[in-house]
Amino acid sequence: MDEFLASLLVIGTQFGILVGIILLIVVFLFIRKKRNDKTIAQKFADDFKESSDSRKDELEKAIEEAFHLQGDVGKEYAQLIMKSERKICSNMLSLFNGKDRALLLQLQGDLANLTDAYKGIASMSDQSQSDSQNEANNDVLEDKIKVLTDENNRLKEDLKKALESIDYLQNQYTELFKKTNQDGE
Repeated sequence: MDEFLASLLVIGTQFGILVGIILLIVVFLFIRKKRNDKTIAQKFADDFKESSDSRKDELEKAIEEAFHLQGDVGKEYAQLIMKSERKICSNMLSLFNGKDRALLLQLQGDLANLTDAYKGIASMSDQSQSDSQNEANNDVLEDKIKVLTDENNRLKEDLKKALESIDYLQNQYTELFKKTNQDGE
């Protein structure tokens, strides 16, 4: 039996060493994968931070040009969009790193917030375009009113002159009529 126990001990030791080596390889690969994932996540975060300012400026310009939103309104919507993008990226990094799997459930809400921001820009654009159209229409109407007022004043002057001419002619006819009546008597 001693030989049997000794051979079992040798086989058990060899099996334990084999399992240990396999376990060591699995742990090594797992740590290496985690390190690679962390490197990718860090690179993504750094790239996002670096491009954040330039993207914000480009987004503000694009909003201003495309939707004709000037000043604080365009900046406010750009900031709202950037905030939604930042939240989505942060949640995706957490999911990628395996930290919080429940964030996947919030993805629809985050995308809805981003969509609402774009809808808000579109509605503000419609308002600003209608305001600019109203201003343009007001300018056109004011020009027409000015032209019509000038024309009205000119016609008043012409009418005044015509009435004065009529009065003068009436006076002349009255005097002529008096002279013809006096000459005829």
